[in-house]
Amino acid sequence: MKHNENDNKANVHVSLLSVKTSDNLTVNDPLFERRLELATVGLEPSYFSKLKKSLCQINALTIANYIIAMKTEINLSDGYRMINLKAFARVSQFFENKISFKMMGRKEILMYLDSYRKPDAADPMHKWIGTYN
Repeated sequence: MKHNENDNKANVHVSLLSVKTSDNLTVNDPLFERRLELATVGLEPSYFSKLKKSLCQINALTIANYIIAMKTEINLSDGYRMINLKAFARVSQFFENKISFKMMGRKEILMYLDSYRKPDAADPMHKWIGTYN
């Protein structure tokens, strides 16, 4: 039996009913777009548009603020910024942009990580856990 990614997501989305949601996922920040630009400067325009259009505003602003803060502390490479932007965007989209990062706890993070876990029936040798030494 082949593992179907949609089956895993369907199970998780049923579980979302018990997850806390936020009513206000928009931001009244006049510098919202400027912060997104600062976080994505030097990257392909698709990263800016992904933050602006694909994510709820509060999560997009949280990601942008994190990237900006990291840029002031260390010299981030473009690749590292892209990886972080993609990873945080996946987490937000996994929860269908209904939960802000500030409301996420251990339970929600584990739910996201478990969505990548393959069941024993689909992978009895646990090859999905790839380690290279």
